[in-house]
This record gives sequence, structure tokens and C-alpha cells, in this order.
Amino acid sequence: MVHRSADAEMLTTGSCCPEARFRTSSGSWIRLKDFRGQKLILFFCPADEAECVSEIEDFALLARSFSRCGAWIMGVLPNRVGARRLMQGSDIKLVEDAERSASTCFSVWLNGGAPARGTAPATFFYDRDGRLCHIWRNAPLSGHASKVLEAAESFK
Repeated sequence: MVHRSADAEMLTTGSCCPEARFRTSSGSWIRLKDFRGQKLILFFCPADEAECVSEIEDFALLARSFSRCGAWIMGVLPNRVGARRLMQGSDIKLVEDAERSASTCFSVWLNGGAPARGTAPATFFYDRDGRLCHIWRNAPLSGHASKVLEAAESFK
């Protein structure tokens, strides 16, 4: 049986951005509150590495379009080993969540047997005021980044 971590309540649209911080490829920390005043697209990569790479590539292809509409893209990688390799040379901000604190906070960590343990794919769109505007959970990867871009462009 697979279930989400019970450590956090599910986030809902209109709620404020939680206080979370992430380690960057340089080893420094970045906090979500640092993005106040800007739109933020926060996507949690699936545990499957091939799907994770595909999602990163899709968002990276649209990075300029996201930037033109004033949105930052940040991908959260579930494990330290894969994160370090994928962070190198990416066109978008990639951070690691090896301790699972953010995955738990955003209710994307799955507890279950070996194949079901890990991060469920999810994307969170925050407006300039740090309010959650839209959540995509377990969205199909094909076309997902484009749909998120449409949402980001629709918010001033």
C-alpha cells in the first residue's frame, strides 16, 4: 500500500508559500521566501531518473518563455547522487532535497514498498505575493511544462 507522508497537510490554492530551503549545486542554501515579488514554478521530479531528466529538459526548453513572463523555475531533485550530476550545466535552477524536508512539507513524499517509495511528481505555481495559484500532481509529463507556462503567462 502506498500513501503520502502524514507529516504535512496537503497544500491548497490560496495558501502561502511554506518556509522551505534547498541546497544548490554550489552547496549554498536558497529559501522560497527569496522569490517573493516574482512568480515561482516549483516542480518536484519523480523518483524515476529517466522521467526526471525528461521533465528537466522540457522545462529547460521553455526557460526563456518563463523568464519573459517573470517566472522563476526551480526543480527539486529527490536524491543527492542524481542531483549533483543533473545540476551541472542546467538552464534552470535545480536543487536537492536529500533530507526530504521539502518533499514532506509539500506532501509529495511517498511511503511504501521499494518501487513506490520516493517523490511523486508535482508542480506548484506561486504568484508574486507568494500565494499558491495552481497545483499539478502526477500530471503526465508530455506537454506538462507547456501547460505550466500557460498558467504562468495568464497571471500578471
